[in-house]
Amino acid sequence: MPQLSPLNWLMLMCFFWSGFILLMLIFWWNCPKKMKYSISNIVFLNKVTVWNW
Repeated sequence: MPQLSPLNWLMLMCFFWSGFILLMLIFWWNCPKKMKYSISNIVFLNKVTVWNW
């Protein structure tokens, strides 16, 4: 495996994250309303607990 330069690594990470976010968005739009609501509740609760902690 060749050594990755920082720029290549950064591009790889950007590519990975954009793909990941795209997948999440596709999943999100295909979700039923109730599921969306529960997921956003979980995320919100996690943020609140982290914030308070």
